[in-house]
Amino acid sequence: MKFILILILFVAAAFPHDKLVNSIWVMKITNRCTDSLIFQPSNRLREYDCEIEYTFHGTYTNSKDTVITIIKDDSHSEDNGKPLVFRTKYLVRKTTLLPIGVDHLVKGRWKAFKNEMVTNKHLFEKVNKTTL
Repeated sequence: MKFILILILFVAAAFPHDKLVNSIWVMKITNRCTDSLIFQPSNRLREYDCEIEYTFHGTYTNSKDTVITIIKDDSHSEDNGKPLVFRTKYLVRKTTLLPIGVDHLVKGRWKAFKNEMVTNKHLFEKVNKTTL
């Protein structure tokens, strides 16, 4: 019996269940504009920005009540081909993601980035795929 319990704990630790996989979260910007986060298998992420009509690709990690996304912003041609990299931390609640910090990568180091999404406490809300 003890062996079975240890085996179950080992399997659970080796293959943690990611509750974010295949979930969609949206943030309404205006009546005709909605940003979205789409969490995919293998810790992949798509982030759609409705204001510039662009989908960013990135990765994410989560633990307990926090999810961290890392997105490469290659949408701006004025950056001379140098993409910016952003790391956003969200507090995970049952049906909302609250942004609590944004950093950007500068010369290999993360630096705090003042972002209106965090200062104005914009929320992403979880949606059912059937309502899309």
